[in-house]
Amino acid sequence: MKYTILFIVSFLFLGNVNILAQSPKDKNFQFSKTKNDAAPTSTLKDIRSIPRAPKTVLENPLRNFSAAPFPMKTTDNQRFIKVKKDNSTGLPIWISGKLENAVAQRSASLEVRCIQYLDAIKTDLQIENPAEEFFINKTDTDNLGQQHIRMQQQFQGIPVYGSELIMHEKNGDIYLVNGRHYPTPRLDNTTPTIHLQNVKQITRSDISSFSTFKNLTTEEKKYIAGEQFQSELVIFFPKNNIASPRLAYHLTVIPNLIERWEYLVDANTGEVLNKYSSICKFHVALKNHTCHEENTPDFFSKKIKKSEKTDTKNKATTTVLNGPATANEQDLLGVTRTINTYEVNGTYFMYDGSRPMFDANSDLPSDPKGMIVTVDGLGTYPNNSNFDYNVITSATNSNWNYPAAVSAHYNGGEAYQYFKTTHNRESINGQGGTVISFFNISDENGASMDNAFWNGAAMFYGNGNQAFNHPLQRALDVAGHEMSHGVIQGTANLEYQGQSGALNESFADVFGAMIDRDDWQMGEDITNPSYIASGNLRSLSDPNNGGTSLNNAGWQPKTMSEYQNLPNTPQGDNGGVHVNSGIPNYAFYLFATSVGKDKAEQVYFRALDKYLVKSSQFVDLRNAVVQAATDLYGSSEIAAANTAFDMVGIGQGSGGSYQNDVGLNDGDEQVLHSNAALDALYISNLDGTQAVTPQLSLSNPTSKPSITDDGKVIVFVDDESNLKFIDIDWTTGNIVEDYLENNPSAAWRNIAISKDGNRIAAVKSTAENVIWVYDFNVGAWQTFDLYNPTTSDPNNGGTVTTGEVQYADAMEFDFTGEYLMYDAFNKVESSAGNNTVEYWDVSFVNVFDNSSNSFASGGIEKLFTGLPSGVSIGNATFAKNSPYIVAFDFREEGFFDDQYKILGANIQTGDNDVIREGETWAYPNYSVNDEQMIFDMPYQGTTVLGKINISSDKI
Repeated sequence: MKYTILFIVSFLFLGNVNILAQSPKDKNFQFSKTKNDAAPTSTLKDIRSIPRAPKTVLENPLRNFSAAPFPMKTTDNQRFIKVKKDNSTGLPIWISGKLENAVAQRSASLEVRCIQYLDAIKTDLQIENPAEEFFINKTDTDNLGQQHIRMQQQFQGIPVYGSELIMHEKNGDIYLVNGRHYPTPRLDNTTPTIHLQNVKQITRSDISSFSTFKNLTTEEKKYIAGEQFQSELVIFFPKNNIASPRLAYHLTVIPNLIERWEYLVDANTGEVLNKYSSICKFHVALKNHTCHEENTPDFFSKKIKKSEKTDTKNKATTTVLNGPATANEQDLLGVTRTINTYEVNGTYFMYDGSRPMFDANSDLPSDPKGMIVTVDGLGTYPNNSNFDYNVITSATNSNWNYPAAVSAHYNGGEAYQYFKTTHNRESINGQGGTVISFFNISDENGASMDNAFWNGAAMFYGNGNQAFNHPLQRALDVAGHEMSHGVIQGTANLEYQGQSGALNESFADVFGAMIDRDDWQMGEDITNPSYIASGNLRSLSDPNNGGTSLNNAGWQPKTMSEYQNLPNTPQGDNGGVHVNSGIPNYAFYLFATSVGKDKAEQVYFRALDKYLVKSSQFVDLRNAVVQAATDLYGSSEIAAANTAFDMVGIGQGSGGSYQNDVGLNDGDEQVLHSNAALDALYISNLDGTQAVTPQLSLSNPTSKPSITDDGKVIVFVDDESNLKFIDIDWTTGNIVEDYLENNPSAAWRNIAISKDGNRIAAVKSTAENVIWVYDFNVGAWQTFDLYNPTTSDPNNGGTVTTGEVQYADAMEFDFTGEYLMYDAFNKVESSAGNNTVEYWDVSFVNVFDNSSNSFASGGIEKLFTGLPSGVSIGNATFAKNSPYIVAFDFREEGFFDDQYKILGANIQTGDNDVIREGETWAYPNYSVNDEQMIFDMPYQGTTVLGKINISSDKI
């Protein structure tokens, strides 16, 4: 049986204590060591608070201060599940925390563990039977050793459209679930009454009313990847109404070479429930440009002359000189570029076979695989019957004299290399698919095309017309943007409508800007200033782009206060996918300028690849970016991400009101405490009526004891300054006390153990600004120097550390065991030495990295970045179920008397408030459910333990 020893309370102040007056919070106590061998019959009293003059409102002494938004990690070693919910649907979108019995589940299969986790939270999910409603669709293990398991929702074997949850697993434990889903559908019948062929005719007729539906030939189908109709029976929730599911057909319809439409059609009535174009336009005012990604067709076999083909029948006897080469040629910017070419039988092709993805088994030149290939479209249009093209060749590999081709070829290679080098992604599809660029493309009327597009098999560049006064392949960010759409398709596959579509466009801009990273503009090398006065199509640094509204070309909203709620029609930009992408674009700009482009692009790619799903919204992007920053970096990057999204008005979901304790330790709520003589430890019931254990220690403890979450191991410092532990076997009742370290000369003063028992932290009696941490898995000590971080000196990396910290005292590990919260005594002396300020404050130090199983760098953040003069805070403790809530002692020096309070703070929101007014240091601690607080208090000449109910905000 597991026991929850929840009030790890200070016991030092139940006896005679002499608090030295020279410092605001001096803990060098003198103990009265009267021996008392008999266990007391009652060690706690259920004492009410001392009668006081009634007050309706407690004054908050820190009401003008905010707790620093320190981003404590919350995904390891937790005994609770924390849920963030979508404000519009009320459904969870971000669920963090491990189940209490996670260790016991590690031997089960991955699928079983996923279902067990979903089963534990099914009430919040509003799912009746997770085992029947979710199945694993894809599993991915990243370079951090974490697994990301994408699960598709279904009902009676039918997929639920737009419903996907991602389970995240590390070290055998699922610690996070995110995504979008629907409650268990309420459908009586899942058998369609309309035949699929009739539904195809419905969509065909609808498309024919506003566009051209063409029966594509076998040759033309090479350009579209797949069939013209792709269909699936689904459960669909129109307009995200979670109460109104419909049985529907989802059809992807490709009516011609350059269009792609998504239809949701009721399978019983034939009603078109939703439709949208899934082409990804570079510019909203332009058209004919797709982004779906499939297998590369064989474009080239009919364009290679017989004399240029390899003699495949006589390969054993024919000498064939094949291989990569390079050439130096001028592009459309007038810059000489080194381009990669490939020689086949003495002829050089504008094929790049120098990349790792190159397939040496390619039948060249007719079937290039794993290559970057550039082709002249001869001024024709892909949807017309006269569409034609030429493969570009040279007999000498010099004097290509083809700047338009050089730009397309070079930029294609740069975009490929960016994803390969920066994100370890092998080509657009992640599997080494050939990158093909067609340039010199006209529009359907034969005029110069004012656009560029990716059709799922190749890139197509127009020569510009009105919006663009240069061929579009001239701009590196255009190539980066369009190829990024293929990457997006192969990762989160963001649906191209509404906010998810705006995220699709935003990610394409983000990676386009990172590929062409000299500025924050998109299309500045091709945009006609007479069309957009700024001379660039879009700006990540200022989405307003010199305009004031949608009436100005190039204008986008930059914050949610300017968000455009456009209709979801072909004329309405699919609900604002291009227009509203300016908001997440600006968030990325703010984040990248804070942490640097190198870090920002890594965080965003991980967010896209590991945490976003097809129907993700802006709020999901924020949560994903913060989580990716948590995975890859630390507190400053997490804070920068939160600040960026705060500035554009994108929230994180209504998580603060939805705390859910799942799988808590079973057992009774109990208290670890000492007797009045300070020479024994006991565990008692919360009401103080009886001790549930005999005397635990044969030593005189001189520090506040610290206990693991399962109530099995207690650590403390004895009266000879040694580190000791008590091991309790709750099954047999055996209690073992022994030394962690038996070395009085070490002079230890205080100790804390992590909640999982993996590491301890200790400080010595000498006044040193050091905390010692020992990890039992690493088997070593590590010291962490204490300092007060500032940001006052830009010549020192923006941060200065000061020598004000004298020593630390009270300590507590966070839920992950990676951060240690501590209070420290500080002394600030004037240069003349005639004015000394002394105070206590609370900080967090990063001591361990669970992902690498190694000690961390020791970065420090403050609970408050500044305290009023004469104020000290200390003895901080975490809430049991909310790692972003802490309580602490407050003391303010007065002319006659000092003022004491217990305060609580929310380090996510910065809010803080008064829990109780007191008489001295109270050493607060939360109950199991965070509904009560226990603390030290004076009573009738002695010090006892009191308890008080607290409000639901826990502060």
